[in-house]
Order: sequence, then C-alpha cells, then structure tokens
Amino acid sequence: MEGSAEWARSDAWVLAAIMVLDGDEGSSLTEVVAAGDAINHAILLENEIEQAVRRLRGVDLISTSQRRFFLTDSGRTMAARRRGGMIGQVDHLLTTLRRLPVREQEWHLEPGELREAVDGWHRRAEAIAKGGRRRRSATG
Repeated sequence: MEGSAEWARSDAWVLAAIMVLDGDEGSSLTEVVAAGDAINHAILLENEIEQAVRRLRGVDLISTSQRRFFLTDSGRTMAARRRGGMIGQVDHLLTTLRRLPVREQEWHLEPGELREAVDGWHRRAEAIAKGGRRRRSATG
C-alpha cells in the first residue's frame, strides 16, 4: 500500500514510545508497550505495532535486532527535535511523519508475542504499585 498510504497516529505513538526508551541496548516489546501505555494510557494493538514497526523501519527511523527496537541516526535526529508533553510529542511526530512518504519493510510479531509483552508489563506495573523497585531487565 505504499504511495497511497497515510501515516497513522499509532505510528507516531510507537515511535514516541521507542524514543522515550532510547538506549544502547535497545528496547524490548514489553518496554515499548509500557512506554506506550505511559504516553497514551492505553495498550497498543497488534496491528498498530506491526504497521508502525514496518513503516518506521521502511523510512529508516528505527531498526530491529534480536526482537529489540533501536533508533537509527535519523530517528535520534527526529527525537532531538520533538517538543511538548507526551501527547504533544505524538502530535508533533505525526506532523513530522506526514512529511515523509510511507514505505514499509517486512516485520511481524510472533504468535503470542504481544500477549506475553502485555502480561509482562502488567506484572511489572503491579509490582511498582505494590512498592517494588522498577528495574529495566536485559530481557525486557
């Protein structure tokens, strides 16, 4: 659907979540789900994540390796220019994305992968709510 496709708000939402987490070791899907929830107080859907990752990879704003998400140099440049609060950043990113053509690069979630990530986030959120320490693990 390249050419006639339009950037979606969920594409900017996923990008904002990855930008919030940007680190040398990348971010797990669980971390992206958690950041997305923190930004928009909602859980991203499977089709929203898959579409966003395909599109963001297609325009070289993110890369993926070993099921982790990384900002590219172009993604870091865009991150440095974002402004506003969390929702405002999503709006700003969407405006910026809409200046780019939509291109996709193949990427899919594995069966059950999102459910596992959401369950992991819910366990972590429950522990935080009970007073546990929030730690970023190597496995996400």
